[in-house]
Amino acid sequence: MSLTKITTDSIDLSSNTNGLKIPKGTTAERPAAVDSTVGELRENTTTGKMEIYIGTTVGWRALQQTGQDVDIVPTNNFNTVLYEGNGTTKSITGLNFQPDLTWVKDRDAANDNLLVDSVNGAGSAKGLVSNATYLEGAYTAGYGYISSLNTNGFTVSQGSSAPFYASYTNVLNDDYVSWSWKAGGNSNTFNIDGTGYTTAAAAGMNAGSISPTKCSVNTEAGFSIINYDGDGGPDDISHGLTSAPEFVIIKSMSNAEGWLAWPKYGTTSYTYELSLNSDAAEYNSAGNMFAGDTTASLIFLGTDGWVNGTGQEYICYAWHSVPNYSLIGSYTGTSSTTNVPKIYTGFLPAWIMVKRTDYAGDWNIVDNKRSTSNPRDLELFANTNVVEATANYVNFNDDGFQIQTTDADWNAQNGDYIFMCFAS
Repeated sequence: MSLTKITTDSIDLSSNTNGLKIPKGTTAERPAAVDSTVGELRENTTTGKMEIYIGTTVGWRALQQTGQDVDIVPTNNFNTVLYEGNGTTKSITGLNFQPDLTWVKDRDAANDNLLVDSVNGAGSAKGLVSNATYLEGAYTAGYGYISSLNTNGFTVSQGSSAPFYASYTNVLNDDYVSWSWKAGGNSNTFNIDGTGYTTAAAAGMNAGSISPTKCSVNTEAGFSIINYDGDGGPDDISHGLTSAPEFVIIKSMSNAEGWLAWPKYGTTSYTYELSLNSDAAEYNSAGNMFAGDTTASLIFLGTDGWVNGTGQEYICYAWHSVPNYSLIGSYTGTSSTTNVPKIYTGFLPAWIMVKRTDYAGDWNIVDNKRSTSNPRDLELFANTNVVEATANYVNFNDDGFQIQTTDADWNAQNGDYIFMCFAS
């Protein structure tokens, strides 16, 4: 974008017949950060809104326009709920929305992380474990499960295999945490922003070389759930969002493959990935996992069995940052207790997940319900089933978060870290 500089004290733009014409273009045509200046204005022809560039942390943000743009309400799209197990069946409420992805972890015992989504459904044979490579529904019938996703929460039920019959979701007197996200609902096979469609084409999800078999997409909150069948690839597939995903998680449900975790902020873009079920550093897949960077419409799948094995069924979770609601980004460690990393998000965090990428380190999760004041010192991990840990790791501020430790998982000298953060 060219920049015209006005050096006079005033300029008269009054006219009875003409308006001020400013640059316009689609979301995909936005100037890159290196070519943008804070305060630049443009018309986004994709969204039909005026937008302003407010810096590299947030990027382009729509201006408030009556009838066109309102702030997203964070707690209507993401929420953390705590509960105590009763050993049988229990209804968990307090979410403010019907969840499309719910993640449950026992805080008191070394029981697995269980994830259930509305695309594949709840029940005794449903759910995936983030800290293991199990197939969909492995052990849930015996170890306990999420039996339904409800209007304002979800229901947990016991399994049949003593003494583990409730370990995943509902051990008597154990404390649990649940993290839930709203996508596009589940009124039909393909769901976009609460509207259901019977086919991928009707939902606008057929732009890729393969199409999802089911989906649930929340364009406002930047979150998409996609179910698809692999064919050996390489392929591209629609994600349904209005911006390129910055964090993508893919898991085979039919084979004991690992969890692919791709952050936009890898060493060499799409060729470097992480594993959600491992503390390992990022690795170079040479394009076998992702065959290209995500775009505003597509995810590019490689040929590896983790993401695109012939005849395998997969689930994909994809997010991008949304101003005042979420931020996906990176920071560099300092190994200092005084010169600590301070990350600006523009909002008060409710939940963050941090992973060191250049060296081994856990997927560290902290939230505002288990730790209600600073420092947020109660930590769980996506990659392991260990009990809740306590340490002074991070402060949540009105405009972001600040690391409070020299622990290598959070703040090693020159360490590379990625994070995903959601607002209160």
